Amino acid sequence: MKKKTRYRSSSSLLLPFILAILVCAAGAALNFYFFYNNVNRSLSKMNETPIATITFKYKTAERKFMDRMVWDRLRQTSPLYNGDIIRTEHLSEATINFTDGNIMELAEDTMVQVFVNEDNSVSAQLAQGSASVDSMDSANGMRLFADGTDVFIESGSSVSAGMDGFQVIQGNAIITSDGQVVNVAEGDSFAAKNSGENLHVMVSSPRPSSKILYFTPQERDVLFSWRMAGSVSEAENGGTSLSLQVSSDRNFASSAYEEKIDCSSIPSNGLSGSSNVNLDDGIYYWRIVDSKGKSYVQNRFLLAHSYAPELLSPSDGNSYSYRTKLPSVRFIWKESAYASSYRLEVSSDKNFSSHQVDTRTSLTSAQIGNIGEGTWYCRVTPFYSINRIGLAFPCEVKSFKIEKSGLLERPVLHVPPDGAIIDNGETASKTSFSWKPNREASKYTLIIARNEALTQDAKTVSVTKNFYLLPKEDALKDGKWYWGVRVTDQEGSESPISEVRSLFAMQGKRDQHVVEPADNYGIAQNLLPDMNFTWKRNLPDNYVTEVQISSDVNFSTLAYRGQSPNNVLQVTNLALGKYYWRLSSSGGGNTMTTTPRMFEVLDSLDESAMIDPKNGGKAVAREGKPYTVKWAPVEHADYYKVEIFSQATGESVFRDIVYGTQLDLNMYSGPGFVDRTNYNVEIQAFSNAIPGIVSRRTGRLLRASFFLAKLHPVAVVAPVKGMEIDGLEVLLNPPVAKWESVDENSFAQLVVTRTDVNPPVEVMKVPSDAQVAAGNRVAPYSVKLAPEEGLHSGTYEIVVYAETMDGIDVSGTDEKYKGRFTVLPVPPLDTPEGMKTTPEAFDRQYLKKKKNKREIEFKWKPVKTANDYKFSIRNEAGEVLLEKNLGNSTEYTLDFITMDDKLKNALLRGQFTWYIKALRRVDSNKDGVVDVIFQESPDTPSILITDIPEPKDLKINPVENTYGKKK
Repeated sequence: MKKKTRYRSSSSLLLPFILAILVCAAGAALNFYFFYNNVNRSLSKMNETPIATITFKYKTAERKFMDRMVWDRLRQTSPLYNGDIIRTEHLSEATINFTDGNIMELAEDTMVQVFVNEDNSVSAQLAQGSASVDSMDSANGMRLFADGTDVFIESGSSVSAGMDGFQVIQGNAIITSDGQVVNVAEGDSFAAKNSGENLHVMVSSPRPSSKILYFTPQERDVLFSWRMAGSVSEAENGGTSLSLQVSSDRNFASSAYEEKIDCSSIPSNGLSGSSNVNLDDGIYYWRIVDSKGKSYVQNRFLLAHSYAPELLSPSDGNSYSYRTKLPSVRFIWKESAYASSYRLEVSSDKNFSSHQVDTRTSLTSAQIGNIGEGTWYCRVTPFYSINRIGLAFPCEVKSFKIEKSGLLERPVLHVPPDGAIIDNGETASKTSFSWKPNREASKYTLIIARNEALTQDAKTVSVTKNFYLLPKEDALKDGKWYWGVRVTDQEGSESPISEVRSLFAMQGKRDQHVVEPADNYGIAQNLLPDMNFTWKRNLPDNYVTEVQISSDVNFSTLAYRGQSPNNVLQVTNLALGKYYWRLSSSGGGNTMTTTPRMFEVLDSLDESAMIDPKNGGKAVAREGKPYTVKWAPVEHADYYKVEIFSQATGESVFRDIVYGTQLDLNMYSGPGFVDRTNYNVEIQAFSNAIPGIVSRRTGRLLRASFFLAKLHPVAVVAPVKGMEIDGLEVLLNPPVAKWESVDENSFAQLVVTRTDVNPPVEVMKVPSDAQVAAGNRVAPYSVKLAPEEGLHSGTYEIVVYAETMDGIDVSGTDEKYKGRFTVLPVPPLDTPEGMKTTPEAFDRQYLKKKKNKREIEFKWKPVKTANDYKFSIRNEAGEVLLEKNLGNSTEYTLDFITMDDKLKNALLRGQFTWYIKALRRVDSNKDGVVDVIFQESPDTPSILITDIPEPKDLKINPVENTYGKKK
């Protein structure tokens, strides 16, 4: 027999499971409650009265109760009790505000214990670090102990204290140390008994951890004022001077200012000094150190600017209106840096002798609703708790008005506009009605009716917002409707009905719009009758549409109005200028107009002006070179039509379309162009049409005339071009140049130029420039080519420069009109031979002998047929030192006694080359003078060596010089 086993259902465990969870949750909540109370009890005592509160500037501070060993991390404004020990960490600062008005500021890494005495005065024990005490608002002052020194700070005084001494910033302090009582006045200091320093530095400005606040941009100077007592030595301090250092870095890695303080001689009553340092806004660290880097005083300060607040709202002269409920005026102003609060004043008097509003706020805005009717003045003054400044530097006074109105304002309607057509079809969107909001409105009543009095078939809707969307199920039936709005305020008063507007309801979207011309289109006046005004419309049949044209965008006066059943219209006559056009459709007392478009009726293009040839001027055509006709460009022109007529026959000799302002014409040999004939020219500008922007335009016709003269340049006919002439023949019988001209000339000058040299050289002009100036302006048609120096072998060019009697330049400067010939070389003479010098060397050895002549003789053999010799001496650089023509002589003597000093100095010593060139001269022009070089030999060289000692200036007289003569 099997034993039956019973199992519990899983649902039977649910209730115990839930109970266990609730018990655990309750335990956790109770544990958190006790923990929270324990933490808060560590920050406060239930059975003691706080003697001060603490606030933090940077990071936090810690506190240990006198009867406990645990340090608590404090919160802002935590209470402090008798005997509490406070310490600040690195980079932390704190302020202790005692209940009797004393304020104690703790620097970083400072520990202090605070007490309340039996007479309810407070005291503190400074264990490490530094602090400052301000007793300005305390009636009893305060006592401070540090390292065995007792400092009593009198009421109204402030003291900076550290482990190395005390300094009275303001007021007076009584210091007791080693049984000695010292009364320390403002600006003085007292060194601690165990400071062990030979030098004590006291700084009265800036105060430790001070905030320097300026109110104008120009103020940026910070006063550093110090006083020191003791001595500075090389051994102790590394020098006899200290340094005032200012930096934005607490480690003084970068310097904002540094100044040397000479401490070589400190009098017994101490050494004082000060400096004004110009700094930008920011946090700065400063110290006074010696050359070894030892700091005698170090602290920090904040330099900042705070400007008067700017009142943004209400704007100056703003006006508020109300009927029964006073308006709520919102005041908004810009923040003033470091201001702890602001004083807002509203007065009916510009001098604020009485106040309607006088309130304090820590915000930069306030909303006041109890200011009545009238003109009011307002201002905002910041309050600074820093440095006990208080209220200072108010903003500019502004005014505003509050006016009481008798009736609610009549609503101002927005949409739909008067005469609007709305779609009431099934696919149409809801019809929107809107109007200007009224701040006193509690509701708006919209009335839609069949008549202007808003009584027939009226539909009335009340809304709280300033708009209403008409539901589709309430769509208006076809036809004309009217609508208006009335305002009701909270008191139940109603405003007058708004203006009543009309609208037309029908199925389908109703529209009318213009098509052409496009906006800002330009049309030439002569093409205006060809321009179509077109449009499209979808309006009821009872609407009549007309085109309106006006020079005024407001259509106050119409230049044209007209109708057309075909949606197209032409206008035949409008003056030049800008116009606006639109459609105006009227029906059933309703008028619709389209947005105006602008078009401009344009004048013809300007007339051009002839540039070349000038009107009435002369066109000179040259053979083989087209003549360039030029005219002035016309603004907006794309091309020009040019036509030239003969004045004699009236026949058109040229016609073309030119895309530019010049064309090249063959007037020399072109058909119809006759020499010495007058012609007329017509030029007209045209511009192309730009679809949708401007029509084509035609310019005014330019008519001008000119006289055509075909140029016939003078030509050289002899010598034959390229002719070669024997050099001997040229010298013995010079050739003749001949030229010819078709026209009679007022000027003609024949110029012969040798062209195989660089640069080319003019060798002959007939007539010469002087003769031309004297009136002899025309060369003979036959000219003998016999210049003074003759024609040497080479290539020559002949050009005749000429002008006709009517001033046309007919110079034969083209290559085909020039003359060219070549003179062949003349056979040279024989080379001179037998060249020698005596002595061979004109040197010291030769000059030692007094009998030797102080001269050099040059000799050579005569050359057959030569009748002249050119003698020259050159130095090693090839420079010519001496050159002479000797006639038929075959020797030359160089006398060093008589030669000039310049040549003598050039020939003192060195190797030189002397040359002989044989010449044969003839009388080519039969004037009896043998002057023209007929033949010449090559330059023949020979060597000359000199070594002449320089004479010395001796005192023995007479002195015999090197040339054998006395001075």
